[in-house]
Amino acid sequence: MISIYDGKNMTDRQLLQAVALDRAVYPQDYWLDDETALGYLHACPEIYTYAAEGDKLVAYLNMSCIDEESYLTLRSGSRNDLCIGPENLRRPVARQKNYLYFSSIVVAPDYRRKGVAQKLLSRFGEKLTMLRAHGIYFTDVIADAISSHGEKLCESWGMKREGASVSGGKLFGYSMQQGEPNAALDAWVKKLCGGKDGQSVSI
Repeated sequence: MISIYDGKNMTDRQLLQAVALDRAVYPQDYWLDDETALGYLHACPEIYTYAAEGDKLVAYLNMSCIDEESYLTLRSGSRNDLCIGPENLRRPVARQKNYLYFSSIVVAPDYRRKGVAQKLLSRFGEKLTMLRAHGIYFTDVIADAISSHGEKLCESWGMKREGASVSGGKLFGYSMQQGEPNAALDAWVKKLCGGKDGQSVSI
């Protein structure tokens, strides 16, 4: 049975399984070394949402709150996400600008077309709903889409094409003022949460 978990439950072994999934799916320009990946988990486990069958990680989602410098570097297209180190991760804060990098969503080949990605996104939608209820918004969002599926997902979130990354991906993003309405994002969160306001979950 496949279950969905928040990053605080992820073990080092499962994180390294996620790294292996990356290397099976993404171009080498985007591969993280094990030490940096583990640094992410230890510094800020809430960036992860993952699916596991027993102890085996079969899919994961990474949405990272990052510092302004990393956000601006990514948005410029001059470097890909390897510019982000564990020290660049942040926890979102109410009534401040918060920068979100939509890093990745990966499902192991044997577990595709089983609704796993949708469950990961639904859990993330619940996290967004909880944060918004506490006055915490991601005012600036960036993504480096390297597949047509990634592009469609970015577009469904109301993100706009902003150029290309140095590694050949397509950059998508949006920026808004704290609390500013974003109809596309609101509709996306509502859809993820099954038309409801979402449930509080640990992050």
